[in-house]
Amino acid sequence: MDQDDIRCEQLKDYAIRSLAILRKREELIQQMVDLSKERNEYRILISIPGIGENTAVRLIGEIGGHYTH
Repeated sequence: MDQDDIRCEQLKDYAIRSLAILRKREELIQQMVDLSKERNEYRILISIPGIGENTAVRLIGEIGGHYTH
């Protein structure tokens, strides 16, 4: 494939877009962590071996943090 080929330009564009999406995802996850640190369910999930910040906030997002005791 020639570097001037349109497919090379498309591939570069897709790579740039993919990196931007990944960066945005990481920013959003960090925001979720920051917002969740004071929540009981976050602290409980983090205490489970193998569950880190990322997984904890994703679980809270999926199953919700609204429950009654």
